Amino acid sequence: MKKDGTGWMQLTNNKACDSHPSFVPPNHARIVFQSNRDEEPYGGVDDGGIADIFMMNEDGTNVELITKGGEFPPEPGCGCEHGYNKPVVSPDGAKIAYRSQAELHAMNTDADGSGKRYPRLISYGEHACNHHTWFPDNLWVLYDAVWGELVGDEYLFEGKPVGRSIFKAKEDGTQVVPLSDDNLVITGPDGQYIDTASNTYPDGNCTGWAAKGDNWAFASPDGQFIAYHTRYGVVRGQDDSTKKEYSALNIMKADGSGKRTLVIKGGGPDRTGLDPQWTWVCGPKAWSSDSKWIAFKMWSAGSILRLPAEEGDEPDESEPPLRTNGQPAASISIFLINIDTLKIIQLTEGYSDYRMWWSPNGSGILFSDRGGVTRDDQQYSDDLLVMGVLNGDKDNVIDVEEWGAGSNNENYDGNHDQTPDWLQDHVASLHNAGGEHYVTIEAPDGTTLQGVWTSQNPSDGDLPPGVTCPAGFFGFTVEDITPGSTIVVKLILPAGLFPTTYWKYSDADGFEEFTYDATTGTGAIIEGNVVYLHLQDGGRGDHDNVVDGKIVEPGGPANFRSQVRPVPTLNQWGLIIFMILAGLISILYMRRKDIKT
Repeated sequence: MKKDGTGWMQLTNNKACDSHPSFVPPNHARIVFQSNRDEEPYGGVDDGGIADIFMMNEDGTNVELITKGGEFPPEPGCGCEHGYNKPVVSPDGAKIAYRSQAELHAMNTDADGSGKRYPRLISYGEHACNHHTWFPDNLWVLYDAVWGELVGDEYLFEGKPVGRSIFKAKEDGTQVVPLSDDNLVITGPDGQYIDTASNTYPDGNCTGWAAKGDNWAFASPDGQFIAYHTRYGVVRGQDDSTKKEYSALNIMKADGSGKRTLVIKGGGPDRTGLDPQWTWVCGPKAWSSDSKWIAFKMWSAGSILRLPAEEGDEPDESEPPLRTNGQPAASISIFLINIDTLKIIQLTEGYSDYRMWWSPNGSGILFSDRGGVTRDDQQYSDDLLVMGVLNGDKDNVIDVEEWGAGSNNENYDGNHDQTPDWLQDHVASLHNAGGEHYVTIEAPDGTTLQGVWTSQNPSDGDLPPGVTCPAGFFGFTVEDITPGSTIVVKLILPAGLFPTTYWKYSDADGFEEFTYDATTGTGAIIEGNVVYLHLQDGGRGDHDNVVDGKIVEPGGPANFRSQVRPVPTLNQWGLIIFMILAGLISILYMRRKDIKT
């Protein structure tokens, strides 16, 4: 369906369970999904309702069973983890990550001339692999899993239960990298030993997902960070009155280093120990396209209870809904957090909102209202909604990020043209990669800024000797320009920041100082805290070196200096006048002295 809810069409119609759909890039004309329908009509072998992976056209036609033949023998069922399930298509559409027998596999989306898709095991020795997602480079798959020795219904490490951990695996099956801390035995924030409860299904037949530990890992669109959720269990040996449960939204670098907590909740018997209003945090679920913001959800106090709480206890029509006793109804709300500034913005209130997915262009968030208190007066148990427009222009920077350094001023105007920046296609205001500085990028009026990004260092190595870039690097594309023309883009830094030079970066040429060349009229001219970038389409300053009506720019201001007010000086005529006046004063002084004498 379209994002406004119109134009929807039913793609499958049978008694089977069809789920876990993914569009196949780059043209999104096909859909991969899982189903437990009878495989025989599609050239497979009937396995008694065990899940398989199918592909169809975007209009529901040409349904194809892709897990068939000698490469995909029928899987025995076990618990809820059976068959070939949970397919996730890579960003380039060339590969599919999926689960089989609770282990993680990958295969090619399209079969070769011999009909083979070359399935391969990519996890190694882990159990209950789950929540798998792709890195944007199409080479790695993120997932969480448990490992250790199965004793009874728990996996143990050195005799103690272990929680879930996050891993990344090469899609070709050659490498698995653990990203969680080495000590996987769960401890609480105060260092106490934590009971992880069961990390398998009760019958011990098939490993399930253990709630405790690290899970739900999502890589940022630029591939630099991983956001993930951590759940701490209950302190063992204590009675119910002293239970302590915590949940946290965390972030780490793509290699597993630099772990830090963004939000943590819980702690008391009713989870209100750290925050009486919000008792639990869960996520992440989605990144903004500029890799600056994370969408996540939190439970309000009392939201562990489902509505209605008791028979006859119906919520009224107030906003947010209330119970008949006047107390606020339990709710799950969606929030955003900026990973640099830690600014938190609440987006929804009073309902049970979850499963957020940010659109690739940043224009909105798709989410579900799962019932209890729904926006359709309880007509359905699960509503699908799209939340507003969060990126009113095309610059890849969400609107609230352009509302000033505190994300609280809708009228912020960084280029001082009397128009808020978030409403202008040629202007973008945002924090630098570290979050310390707030800058504005202004392209010529009539052009369009797209794909704005920031990085502390876009290379894998160090900056050139003697070069420092405290504000980091900025990348963007300027479109809708006259092919072959030269334009000027302004980079407006905060007051008090005075760069002395500007450096560009490319994977092919590395770092290069972008000094002004009067012959070509290209380069950087710096006046105080403003950098004027003279860029030519297809020429100097255009990263793609193609005359195509757009300019691609990655670079950063460097070697900042302190602004020291210069001592006023006189020009040549001023000096002559000063000397004449000084001489006249001297003559008058001598005459008065002679008269007195």
